[in-house]
Amino acid sequence: MVTNSPVLTQSLPQRPADVQIVSTDENQVFLALQEWYQTDMYNLYQSDPQGVYYSIVLENVRSTKQPEENVLIDILEVRGIKGVFLANQKIDGKVMTLITYNKGRDWEPLAPPTTEMNGKPVSCKQPDCHLHLHLRWADNPYVSGTVHTKDSAPGLIMGAGNLGSQLVEYKEEMYITSDCGKTWRQDVQIVSTDENQVFLALQEWYQTDMYNLYQSDPQGVYYSIVLENVRSTKQPEENVLIDILEVRGIKGVFLANQKIDGKVMTLITYNKGRDWEPLAPPTTEMNGKPVSCKQPDCHLHLHLRWADNPYVSGTVHTKDSAPGLIMGAGNLGSQLVEYKEEMYITSDCGKTWRQVFEEEHHILYLDHGGVIVAIKDTSIPLKILKFSTDEGRTWSIHNFTSTSVFVDGLLSEPGDETLVMTVFGHISYRSDWELVKVDFRQSFPRQCTEADYDSWKLTDLQGEKCIMGQERMYRRRKESSFCIKGKSYTSALTAKPCQCTEKDFACDYGFERAPSLRLEGDRCYPDFWHDPDAPPENCHLGHSYKSSTGYRKVITNVCEGGLNKEQSAKQHSCPLLPPRGLQLGIKGQMLAVAPGDDITFIVHQEQGDTTSTRYQVDLIDGVRAIYENLTVTDEPIQHRYEKPGVYRVNVKAENSAGHDQATLYIQVTGSQMIRDLYLTDSAFMMNSEELRLKFS
Repeated sequence: MVTNSPVLTQSLPQRPADVQIVSTDENQVFLALQEWYQTDMYNLYQSDPQGVYYSIVLENVRSTKQPEENVLIDILEVRGIKGVFLANQKIDGKVMTLITYNKGRDWEPLAPPTTEMNGKPVSCKQPDCHLHLHLRWADNPYVSGTVHTKDSAPGLIMGAGNLGSQLVEYKEEMYITSDCGKTWRQDVQIVSTDENQVFLALQEWYQTDMYNLYQSDPQGVYYSIVLENVRSTKQPEENVLIDILEVRGIKGVFLANQKIDGKVMTLITYNKGRDWEPLAPPTTEMNGKPVSCKQPDCHLHLHLRWADNPYVSGTVHTKDSAPGLIMGAGNLGSQLVEYKEEMYITSDCGKTWRQVFEEEHHILYLDHGGVIVAIKDTSIPLKILKFSTDEGRTWSIHNFTSTSVFVDGLLSEPGDETLVMTVFGHISYRSDWELVKVDFRQSFPRQCTEADYDSWKLTDLQGEKCIMGQERMYRRRKESSFCIKGKSYTSALTAKPCQCTEKDFACDYGFERAPSLRLEGDRCYPDFWHDPDAPPENCHLGHSYKSSTGYRKVITNVCEGGLNKEQSAKQHSCPLLPPRGLQLGIKGQMLAVAPGDDITFIVHQEQGDTTSTRYQVDLIDGVRAIYENLTVTDEPIQHRYEKPGVYRVNVKAENSAGHDQATLYIQVTGSQMIRDLYLTDSAFMMNSEELRLKFS
């Protein structure tokens, strides 16, 4: 039906080479057609509601041939918001990424980020430089392609690409937008998004196998660096794994592997990245002898890898229902050693550690950590597992099968309180799976009572009890008690707020603690690119703003009273700002119209005050207009040119602080077109308001 439609057969001098359907929703067909004269490009067409007549919406969309002779066209429908598409257009050998918000009626290039993640301005500026994205599907159906969108997350787009005048094949930096392509940030691998804060890792342009770790403000707009040079590793499927792990069970605790001068060290934070410390080594070996590893030259280091197999634990295991219990594989020394995977355990959230095995084991927690099951990570068949009922201090051996099996995974029955697990594997590589159920319920004579528990208080490595603004107490089973915690068990006992101190405040956006000045305490200094007293972009004359003291309370910190490092913020009046970044355009970017057509101009002002600015518009054909106080104007701007020709349209924005101007050329021809026109200002576009004026 498509190739026989009247529009296609009449408009093509020769038979089209290929047609691919792009979208068929909303009673409309959106397709890509390769014309007879094209080799690695397609034209994009859109149908009428009946799918009979087709109109071209974008020419020269790039295509690539795959090994199986499949052709992939560089166009992607953005899920979550109807009518939004991304496409890569190829002109004169250069590939540029374009976006449409109205199903192909208008296309525009992607705006580059305005700043790097650390707040420094990017050198990429429009109109000579834009963001470009690879629009490839993944060969593996279980991983995302180079651009990822989702119906349940409208406006969120993550993609791989580069900044510049065109798309570069070998550059795959990651970028993200949460407003459907209006503003972009460079990537970004999300580490945590709970508690009104984004915790993410970003690979800077100068890094290859490392990422920097950033933390957002409550709005997720401004980011401050919390740890540099976190190690990353590339997996076989090109997935990148970053060596950082959120410790489950206690909020604000993270482990990370930092790489400095080729050496990898494991660090821990108890306050969401404000402070990081190396892990203290155990005091004794497994046989009870004192260890030779002594701080500050020797520490414990852990591998922070996820398991390829989803049915076994990674190299570090934590659980929400077992706060403070961490078990991981690593080594003692001055740095992490790849081939060393001794097993260590802590039951007080990293303050003290004990070695439990010489080799790596897969771990499973049962009954809220009351039973820890360990099976050796090996390629040879096994018939035994080990388990502990006293947080790893002693271990028992259990024969779970009479015939050795190659262990493929461990599963527990639903519920944190369960004491039933399954070991599954195979006897030989040709055999079916063997499932062995292991039930620990009969090992315990009774349910625990309140007398079977004592308490432990969370502290950091320095013994500080006030963490994230509160003292927290947890319940744990006594070593002498042999009982089941059960379904009603809760680990948290009490939480008492502390008075605020220096440690409850982190450096605000644009500030950092300079390592060379650490002797002066925890002082935060403004970065060289940041002016703390500069007014924010949305600061309008007649309003006021506060400049930062350089400090902000750590998000979710609940301290009360005491020191308040945010209290001395200065109050400033918003100054009159000159107009900057004035841009003039036509809706749809079509610079050729027919005589008598209604035309609408788009005036975009990136910075500066609008309420006290005069806008002088010269349409060249004798019509001139001056507008003031655009915030109260409510009529659309429209104009018609009656005679063919080329018109040089000018707009000048001016106030007492300065001025800016923009120019646009319009060709009026005999072709038939209908275009709508609006005059908009960026300060009000952000609030979904539209400024409208009328030309007569």
